[in-house]
Amino acid sequence: KALAGGRADSPMLQQLLPRMLAEDYAPTGTITSMVKDLTLVGALARETQAPMPITGLVTELQRWLVSNGHAAEDITAIFRFYKARADGG
Repeated sequence: KALAGGRADSPMLQQLLPRMLAEDYAPTGTITSMVKDLTLVGALARETQAPMPITGLVTELQRWLVSNGHAAEDITAIFRFYKARADGG
């Protein structure tokens, strides 16, 4: 609720945050699809000379998730990865 209506608010946040807090990790899309889409965005950015440094970082993070067995999961995989590390896992 603290982020609702503010600059950090978004439809994606409104959908994912309650699911992550409830530990509902049923995939709604896959990391593989996200990598495909981010790769296309990166290619267009290079073609149009539009700097998108954060998109590049997110793409590499998603590729890392794929290479570590999370390809069929969705974007909440990164939350679970960091949560497990914070919990000592």
